[in-house]
Amino acid sequence: MVPLLLAVVFLSTSISAQTIYSQDFSSNPNYVSLASDYAYWDSSQGNYYVKTRDDLKHKYWAYSPYIGNIDPTKEDYKIKFDIMIENQDWGTYPNIRFCSDKPTEMNNGACAFSLSNANSDNSRENFRACTSGSSPATCINTSQWTVKNNTWYSVEFETKENGSKINLTIKDKSSGIAIGEFNDIDFPITQFSYIGFGYYDQPNYGSSYAPMRIDNIEITSNNSSPCTSAEAGTISPDLNIHMPSLEYQGVFGKQNMWVDFEYLGTNTEGKPIWTLKDYGVNQ
Repeated sequence: MVPLLLAVVFLSTSISAQTIYSQDFSSNPNYVSLASDYAYWDSSQGNYYVKTRDDLKHKYWAYSPYIGNIDPTKEDYKIKFDIMIENQDWGTYPNIRFCSDKPTEMNNGACAFSLSNANSDNSRENFRACTSGSSPATCINTSQWTVKNNTWYSVEFETKENGSKINLTIKDKSSGIAIGEFNDIDFPITQFSYIGFGYYDQPNYGSSYAPMRIDNIEITSNNSSPCTSAEAGTISPDLNIHMPSLEYQGVFGKQNMWVDFEYLGTNTEGKPIWTLKDYGVNQ
């Protein structure tokens, strides 16, 4: 009899990429708005809208509920979100910030890092990423990243090396083309538990609104505990199983192994039982 090809799946001791926080704004996220006429969940478009403007009459700002204790100095994370700026205006910096405390005041330095749409004499129509949990702040000035109005961009921060470095990619969401990409950049990110976005911590400059939208926020942990993954194997007529190639990740790194399981019959409840008969490292 020709052996039956079988995909055998082993349960791992952990999930290699665990979702810590996810928000697609398909329903009310119950964010705290500091100016409900200017910062609110847009139910018709399924995203969050902030009508930012560079004056101090209103706090054009909203922030999330507590999202957990996210500490890149202890684990590696991927932090993703989509952002759109509807009308870029000089002197206005619509931004998204990741903060350790409730970001009711954006100039208190309690935020780990931010991404802003920079519009000044030295930087026009760009994105700028900055840390604020370190002193002095570290910024990635992206003068080559020209930002278009009314265009969705997908942003991904990947923290590395105990939060000291990142990979950063920003793509045009519709085309998938990267407008900017940095790898292994020194960018120290500290712990955060809240997300805020909007604008109000700069002095008065112009008179135009610079509305922004945020969507599809996702934070995942990249860390994984020792686990196994399986490829296709064979099961013989006597129900013994041979796995020719199985990847094991232990404390000393990854190893590619072969494994044999022997069928022992059924238990008192009629459920099949296998035992580990033999194994070895593929050379």
